[in-house]
Amino acid sequence: MAYKIGNRQYELMGNRQLLNEVMGLFKMKGTTLNQWCNANGIAMPNARIYLLGKSNGPKAREWRQRIVEAAEKMEVCYEE
Repeated sequence: MAYKIGNRQYELMGNRQLLNEVMGLFKMKGTTLNQWCNANGIAMPNARIYLLGKSNGPKAREWRQRIVEAAEKMEVCYEE
C-alpha cells in the first residue's frame, strides 16, 4: 500500500514513531487502538507488530494502511 502526499506516493513504513502517533490519535478521539482492533477483528499484538514494521508482508502493509486511515478519519470525541 502506498500513501499519497500531493502527487507522490510513498510506502507507509512501520516504526516506533508511527505506533506512538496512531495510539495518540485514537486517544485524542476518545478511544484506543485496542478498542479499534477489537471492533475490526484484528488482534492487538498483530496490529502493534504491523505498526512497528516488524512484519512487512502484504497482509501487514494492508492492515498498517487501514489502521492509519482509521486513526486519521475518526471524529474527535469531546467529553462534557
